[in-house]
Amino acid sequence: MAPSKMSKVFYGMSGSDASETQAKLVWYYNNLRGKPTKKKIIFRIHKAMELLERAIGTFKRTSVEGARPTLHGAKPT
Repeated sequence: MAPSKMSKVFYGMSGSDASETQAKLVWYYNNLRGKPTKKKIIFRIHKAMELLERAIGTFKRTSVEGARPTLHGAKPT
């Protein structure tokens, strides 16, 4: 159901690639509609990999309690 000037299919190699392509296509589409200033994108993070890892039992949250920061450079006197 694409407009006639947008009759191509785009494939991506990753999720970030697909998200970037989607944003650019939306901006291009809004330019065609005569609304070039309409550029705001609202998104939601799903955390799909964390949910998958929890479901199969391989998720392990790392703890940083008691960890000391590594300081580089001059040491305090």
